[in-house]
Amino acid sequence: MRDRYKMYQIFMMLLKFDFFFFLGFSVQYLALMIVVWWPDAATEEAHSTLVRELIAHIILSCTVTVLMLIVAYWGLRRERKIHMYLFIFLSMAMCVDMVLILVSVPVSIICLRNFNHGLMNHISHATSAHSMTPIGQEKPNTQRWSIE
Repeated sequence: MRDRYKMYQIFMMLLKFDFFFFLGFSVQYLALMIVVWWPDAATEEAHSTLVRELIAHIILSCTVTVLMLIVAYWGLRRERKIHMYLFIFLSMAMCVDMVLILVSVPVSIICLRNFNHGLMNHISHATSAHSMTPIGQEKPNTQRWSIE
């Protein structure tokens, strides 16, 4: 019984840490979105739309985070398996999201290092050639790119 109580206490401590870090992550993500999106909004209407979207994001992310932790707390206190399964599922979804973010960072660094090495010419040429040609009248591409 002592080990079970110890695990209960450890899980309660982890819920407190989760609350802090989930909300901290949400706030940092929102700050990043403001920095990235704010310069793109040129008009006053675009700024107000951006602010409304960010406020909706703040409310939704904080609500989901708090509800997820409450579900875990209730599931633990009342020994409800469905609550714990729901918490585990939502936590796993968040872990997958974090893994994808962590994988995206090195890939974005590699793409950043590839700037000014001539790729823009190929990208802009490919998109302009395809977007200006009517469907069915495209020229066959004689050059093939291989990805090694």
